[in-house]
Amino acid sequence: MSRRPRHLIILAAWVVAGTLVSAGVANATPATGAASTARPSTGPSTTPGDSTLPAPPPAPVRVPKSTVTPKPTPKATPTPTPAPKAPAPKATPAPTNAAPGANPRQRTLILFDTTGQWGWLGEAYAVQTANLVSHGSAYTMQPVANYTSGELSGYTGVVYLGSTYDEPIPTAFLDDVLATTKPVLWAGDNIWQLTARDGNFAADYGW
Repeated sequence: MSRRPRHLIILAAWVVAGTLVSAGVANATPATGAASTARPSTGPSTTPGDSTLPAPPPAPVRVPKSTVTPKPTPKATPTPTPAPKAPAPKATPAPTNAAPGANPRQRTLILFDTTGQWGWLGEAYAVQTANLVSHGSAYTMQPVANYTSGELSGYTGVVYLGSTYDEPIPTAFLDDVLATTKPVLWAGDNIWQLTARDGNFAADYGW
């Protein structure tokens, strides 16, 4: 009874010693030589029981696609086309009713009466007068009632035909006649309206 525990202790010691020797041989590495140089692993370990995870596979060589929507290129604002300019009003052409050989630089204004029972005679007299005037000048005919201030300045001379007694003559025409230095032919009636417009008429003109 006293010797059995002693054999168990010797047997246990032998088992432990054998285990330590086996572990030391398995873990031993040579001290010198080419085998002692550690080499990097070139791939996943295939040793049974190795728990080291393999390296991830290399990323594919490609250009990653962008998921950002590109900013749209702003469209050029077209230059507005300017509205076409309205044509300038044409100047009133000079009368071309002068007879052949007339002075092209001469323009005569012929004014006539239109009121009263015999007012229609005024234009008839104006046509006959225009026949004479056209031999030396172009002309324009119109009723004296239509005369406007300053109109005489556009002509080289004026003819007034007073066919209606006491025809109302615009004061604009009377004043322009008194102020102008251009030739004025006053035929027929109503000269008293002109003399009445100028208090010094007799002194200025002698009659």
